[in-house]
Parts: sequence; C-alpha cells; structure tokens
Amino acid sequence: MFTTSVNGTGDLSTWTDSGGLVGLAGADAVCRSRAAAAGLANSENFVAWLSDANHDAYCRVHGYSGKKANNCGQPSLPTGAGGWLRTDGYPFTRNIETLLQIGAWVAPRLDEFGALADVSSGTAFTGTLRDGTVDDGGETCSNWSSAAPELFGRGGYYGAGWFEWTRSIHGFCQFSRVFYCFEAGAGPALEPPEVQGAIAFFLGRFGEGEEVGGLSQGDAICQMSAEDGGLPAPSSYMAWLSDDTVDAVDRFPYDGPWIRPDGVLIANNKADLTDGELTGQINVDYLGQYWGKDDIGFVYSAWTGTRPDGSNTGDNCVDWTSNYIVDPDIPAYGSFGRPEFVDSRWTELSDFQGPTPAFCGNDNSFYCFSQVATGLTGEIFADGFEVGNTSMWSTSSP
Repeated sequence: MFTTSVNGTGDLSTWTDSGGLVGLAGADAVCRSRAAAAGLANSENFVAWLSDANHDAYCRVHGYSGKKANNCGQPSLPTGAGGWLRTDGYPFTRNIETLLQIGAWVAPRLDEFGALADVSSGTAFTGTLRDGTVDDGGETCSNWSSAAPELFGRGGYYGAGWFEWTRSIHGFCQFSRVFYCFEAGAGPALEPPEVQGAIAFFLGRFGEGEEVGGLSQGDAICQMSAEDGGLPAPSSYMAWLSDDTVDAVDRFPYDGPWIRPDGVLIANNKADLTDGELTGQINVDYLGQYWGKDDIGFVYSAWTGTRPDGSNTGDNCVDWTSNYIVDPDIPAYGSFGRPEFVDSRWTELSDFQGPTPAFCGNDNSFYCFSQVATGLTGEIFADGFEVGNTSMWSTSSP
C-alpha cells in the first residue's frame, strides 16, 4: 500500500492519472497508474482507499464492490484482505481485521516510490471511518466528483497511525490532498519484523503537569508502570521529559533501537528518534493497550517539554512541579505531543502558527523509554538469556 505522490481536489476526474474518469473509477485509475510507474507488482489490482455513497473501502480492498452492511454483495461478509506492506517493506498491518481493530501499526507515510509523502496539508482524502465504511455524514465530495467550495471530504493524516490516518479530518473538497492505494485481495498475514532493542511505551491515563513531580519522579512512574506490566528491565525506564536545565535526549545513556511492546520499531537510535520522523507511533501502553483520539473525539496527549530535536522548549509546567507560575494568577504551560503521530507532532504539537503548548492543569500522559536492549520481540526469557544478552546479569551479589 502507498500514499500517492500526486495530489488534487475532491473531483477525481481532474487528476492527470485518472484519464478523466469520475469518482472511484478515476481514483482507481490513479492508483494503477502510480503503481505501474513505480514498477510495483500486480499494479492492475490496486484500488483507492475511498468510500462513496454506494461502496465502502472495506469491500473494495477485498476486491468487491457495494456496502459492508450488505456483505459487499457476497453470501457472507468477506474477510482476510491484506496484510499490506508499505513500499519500504515495513508491515502496515497484519490484515484487514487488525487494521479495523487497533488501527495502523505505522503511518502510511510513503509514496509509491518509497519516498516520504510531502504535501503541505499532510492530509489524505478517504471518505472512510475506522471500520472501513463510508463517512456517516456523507463527506465524499459528492462521490468524488466535485471540488465545490461548500463540500467536504472526510480524510486522515498520513503522518499518523492508529485510526487517524483515515478518519481524523473534515477537509474542503476544493483543496488538494493525496489518497491511499491498496493492492486488493488476500495475502499472508504479516507480523512486525523482529528487532533487538529496548521497549518504549505511552503511559496511558495520567494527569496534570504538576503531578509529574519532576524528572526523577517521572522516571519512577515509568519504572513502576513497567514493573506492573511485566516488562523486562523495569528499573531502566526513563521519561521522555525535559526541564529548564536538561534536554530529554541527553538524559538517555542508551542509543537505541527502541520498539513498542507489540514489537513495532519506533526508532533505530537517538539520531533517528530526533529527526522528526519515527518509524512507528508510540501509542501502546505497558499493558499492550492502544491509544489515540477516541470515537467521541477525546484526544490523549503526552507531556514532553521537548522539541523534535530532543531539546527543551522552556514550557514544562515549572519543571513539572506546578500548574502556575508564582501564584494562581499566572498559568504555566507545557509542551506536549500526540501518540498517534510519527512526524514531529509526536513530541511537540503545532499548527500553522507554530507550537501550541497546553495549560498545565490539563490531563495528559507521557512517554517512557527503557535504556536496556532486552532481546528479540517475543523472546521466551524477559532478560534476553536465549539471545546472549547478559546486560541484566551481575557477577556479584549483595
């Protein structure tokens, strides 16, 4: 699967690669043309991840037409489409069932040539909700045939995983965006490649900025959570937090790689962690639960006080000890990120005007990073014994 390197309005007939075809037919023509241009196998089998009033994306990636509610025109609901790889070979999801249950493992950030998609809006047309069905408000740019200024098209951020890649925005049809292309049909179920590294996780529900209690207390919270989750080397965890005197990236003695608890690669090393582009979003907690904006719109975020390059922003809730500066008349602010993003917004959320720190009285979470590589994903022994990792062993006893 890939994100198109070309873009256009919600009127698909105007896209160069569509051949003038209207709606979904034009979108599929774009996918097949782009796949062929990149030399991808089975280019004629690619379809757009788009839904309209008569067809759900869920059915289309199975190779059928129609609505999911009507079994895509089949005697029973088709299942088992996918799994899908991005064009860099990294698994996007195990299969359609995993995609609809926990969202995308990684962001669909790469185009048909394996390059990072680069469109100023950072968004893609989809018309599709998290369950693979058409937007319930009918936001499909008049079935992908119009760029009228009053029309909207549901879309997602291609720099995000979870479900935000498909359902997170209501975009004007007159503005140019990309969309996603999938090879239709069923293939083998996929798993993340095994990587030897340290685990990093999203803490989950936490609280206000002053409740962190400083960097050392943040580390202690990470360590207690890792122990509660049965993660290896719990005493090695440190919080991804900066204060006025210490940058988060300089706190870590370990240089990567880091993986999520489900085995998805986050970053290869500290340079990779701080280049503004993760491999996988940090949205899995220490119990293996997945986090992101929920279905009623509540957004889960992570306190960081940290820029994409790992340095401190200066907005850190008075070194994570207070929601106010001096007295309750002057509110303190803290920089924060969003766990479903792989671009710079994972650590510092911003908009077109720049960074957007939050009032420290808001409830946010934070990220926790182990400093010990504990072996391959799915190892039998948590200490890495069977792969020769002796970092958790000692030659002496008290």
